[in-house]
Amino acid sequence: MKACSNIENGQEIHSQIVLHAFDRDFLIANSLVMYVKCGLLAEAQVLFHELHVQSGVSWVALAEGYANHSFTEEAVKCLEQMLLENLALDAAVLVCSLKVCGIVGSTCLALMFHCVIVKEGFEEDICVMSTMIDQYSKHGLLLEAKETFFQLPVREIIMWTTLILGYAEHGLGEEALTYWDQMLVDGMAGNGVAYVCLLKACAVATTPLRGQNSHSEICKKGLETDPSVCINLIDMYVKCGCVKETQNVFDLLQNRDVVAWNTLITRYVEYGLLKEGC
Repeated sequence: MKACSNIENGQEIHSQIVLHAFDRDFLIANSLVMYVKCGLLAEAQVLFHELHVQSGVSWVALAEGYANHSFTEEAVKCLEQMLLENLALDAAVLVCSLKVCGIVGSTCLALMFHCVIVKEGFEEDICVMSTMIDQYSKHGLLLEAKETFFQLPVREIIMWTTLILGYAEHGLGEEALTYWDQMLVDGMAGNGVAYVCLLKACAVATTPLRGQNSHSEICKKGLETDPSVCINLIDMYVKCGCVKETQNVFDLLQNRDVVAWNTLITRYVEYGLLKEGC
């Protein structure tokens, strides 16, 4: 039902649910999710009010539908009401709720959900806390992101990379590199995603030497053929003014797709290096 893309079939199934009264709330909740995915929010709202029990799953499904279709006020009201209901929320609902906070740009709601996370003891849940740190970073609340991060009893690689990327994306490349170094001291080994974040930090900090050293590490780990790593290597070298290194990475790229060409040309134009690159 959740994957239903044919709305006529979905409506027919819903009619059968009403007619035969099979496991009513469970099936209506699934129909609600299907309507939300199809963008039929008025129908989804009707189904929502037909539920005997409105669970966290149904609340956040409706909120996500509103958020994804730019009904910001309605999405916020859904999440606020869900919190007022004082429902028992699981990790999946909390993660989805935080993502909706990000879509609607509500820092206040994100802070409210952080209180719920602490109250319900989800501070050790990797997905929940990574999403919390990510939301703080996206809202530019880097101090809150950092404080949340360093209060964690266990810091996994995904949490480190989320923090590093947050600082890099807000123009704080040097700070991002400092956290990378601290991550290594803590015994974390970088993966492909982590090295993409490192390259973004090098690009923001415009440190050619650090970028070249990072490239060497990437080659040692056999990640030089990873498309995302290569694209970010190109981006980093261009921003650091390293035309020769940029061209070398591009020449070695196995799959020169539209993204790779656009990255190369756009950066050359942006930094006045087009003639040199050509």
